[in-house]
Amino acid sequence: MSLKIRILLSCVLAFAGMSIAAEAQQRSANETAESRRASITLRCTYWSRPTTPDGKETQLFIKTSPREYKTFYISEMAFSSAYEYSGPVPIPIFRKATEEEILKRAEEGIKKPDREYIQISSIDTKGLRDVGVLLTGALGGNSIAFDLSEKSFPNGALRIVNMTGMPLIGRTMVPEDLKTAETFNLSASTPIFTTKGVSERTIKDIMLAIADPNSARGPRVVFASSAAFFPGTRAILFVAKSKNPPAPGKPPRTEVRQITVYPLPPKPKEDETEGNSAQNGNKRRVNTGNGKAEKSAKPDKPKPRRV
Repeated sequence: MSLKIRILLSCVLAFAGMSIAAEAQQRSANETAESRRASITLRCTYWSRPTTPDGKETQLFIKTSPREYKTFYISEMAFSSAYEYSGPVPIPIFRKATEEEILKRAEEGIKKPDREYIQISSIDTKGLRDVGVLLTGALGGNSIAFDLSEKSFPNGALRIVNMTGMPLIGRTMVPEDLKTAETFNLSASTPIFTTKGVSERTIKDIMLAIADPNSARGPRVVFASSAAFFPGTRAILFVAKSKNPPAPGKPPRTEVRQITVYPLPPKPKEDETEGNSAQNGNKRRVNTGNGKAEKSAKPDKPKPRRV
């Protein structure tokens, strides 16, 4: 075999190897991108109104399709309507761009509508499928996500979320019935505790205390109350440091807020949906998963907001 033929074969083999490697790399990138997409039931609330890192209040948006952004409605200490989100995770959060920013982004070649929205944060759903999110203030990673599935958070249960960064101890129990007592310790590494659920209306005493090792008096009670629990709802207590400065020589003050988690409206069955379609012809559009939309009947019961 001549030298020229050997060189030619070497080039052909090298080119083929590069093509195979590039194809494998692209396939891996596509699989990674696909694995970072998820279908999530998302409910959000905020401790204080969301702001940009420079402290400005802002309206939030979620990208719902390649060419559509929708307003992301969030209420203070009350879960928003459930969003049936399908898209990339962590979930990117956007704000409206200013006129100056839009002009600059147009010069950079960014097309509409993307030039009109700027990502300012993201929500890490931690692989959960039924997720609650608390935005704690300035956007940019300051959010807490937790599992709202009934397996993790049963009906009639209380969930305590320690946001103080300090060790907390606590107890819940039916008054004067020590057999029902549930005790817990909440640290920075394990900040969440969920009690058992109830099958009927139940009154429980709740006590939370800061485990202050420097105090000769032992733990300092920061919350003590009684509450009624019902099998159809769930409750969450968020414990955070107060903005008010502590007294000299005392640990930081705390602030406790409560939120109720109501059940989601049931999703209509397929046969019910088809029956409604045949009866009244009232249509809605649903995503089929292939980028197209089909017509289907409007359900009798409200569904979670779809984004």
